Amino acid sequence: LHSRSICHRDLKLENWVLESGKDVWSPLKLIDFGLSTHFNPGQRLSRVVGSSYYVAPEVLKKSYTEACDLWSLGVIVYMLLSGAPPFYGKNDEAIKASIVQGEYTFPHELFRDVSDEAMAFVSSLLSYNIEYRYTAEQAL
Repeated sequence: LHSRSICHRDLKLENWVLESGKDVWSPLKLIDFGLSTHFNPGQRLSRVVGSSYYVAPEVLKKSYTEACDLWSLGVIVYMLLSGAPPFYGKNDEAIKASIVQGEYTFPHELFRDVSDEAMAFVSSLLSYNIEYRYTAEQAL
């Protein structure tokens, strides 16, 4: 998407689907492009969009780039590996406050069987500083 100058802005587990009725090698498909937008390289976006658990801190601060999608991917991978979100709260506002703080851990009870490399990958996606966050190309 990013190579085509499209920022999805709502990456979350619910927006990934497998085609039913296909063989075991069905492709994983990304859906729900309702919040996606075209961007120019270096362009800053400002509209606050996305789903609470997955939204990047810079989106909440109303100044972001396509790197917000990589943050969301980091949340997805964290959740797939642990079964829990990295940022949480009693309601949407508390979740967003946790995201803006940007502090998360890898609790041993959830990550005991997860490799150091997998946790480093997640950390590279959940880098609070977008200068250090993986790009889509690096994540591949």
